[in-house]
Amino acid sequence: MTANPIQLTLLIDQEESLPFARSAGVSIALPAEAPTEWFARAKDLKVPVAVLIMADGDGSSTLASADDELRNQAIHRVEQSLHQAARCGARLVTVSPECNRTTTSRAQDYAEALHKTLLSLRSLSLSAATTGVRVGIKVASGGFLLSPAEARNLLETVGRPEITISLDVHEVASTSCPLDWIRTLRHRLGCVFCRASDLSQLSPFISCLAEVGFSGPLACRTEAASAGDGLAELALKIEASSQAQ
Repeated sequence: MTANPIQLTLLIDQEESLPFARSAGVSIALPAEAPTEWFARAKDLKVPVAVLIMADGDGSSTLASADDELRNQAIHRVEQSLHQAARCGARLVTVSPECNRTTTSRAQDYAEALHKTLLSLRSLSLSAATTGVRVGIKVASGGFLLSPAEARNLLETVGRPEITISLDVHEVASTSCPLDWIRTLRHRLGCVFCRASDLSQLSPFISCLAEVGFSGPLACRTEAASAGDGLAELALKIEASSQAQ
């Protein structure tokens, strides 16, 4: 198979899926709060961990908080996840900042959330550079970062290559065109997620990722590969896109 910078990755939500990842020869994305035994078993099976995912409710949501104490606590938790990722060989940690209402003005809350997120990301870029692990900001969720131009502008303002975007094809497709996100963000994409229901429609997205030179994990949820057919189909699409480029 022709080597391709797109790294096919399985999103693991149960330990029983780890042997499948080994037999498929792919890397995995794990929840940052996954049991220690999952990481140990992945190591024993020689399954590489590519991504750690900080869940929406595990603290990274307050990276955008107007409360500096809460925001600093979130920064600390993400820093811990960055070091955890470095220890297990992962190269990206996803975070999910949220815009919460604190005043009567939605526009004011949104502007404040963007500003506080900017400060948080600048702080985290130092730990990211030290650990060699990038931060991937989840977009189009939590009422925050709803357009690709806005996400790009935030990253350009941060100005650090360690800070990237984590794009879920299914989530952004409910309000916008995923291809627009890919073409706008290009090298700023750190990770792309897809779901079982997306597989039959992924060809244009994979072609677009190859076109912009995406070199990160393409993570599909475990049900997408539970029978093996979906994963094999996805691998063929990635190979075909590579050859086309």
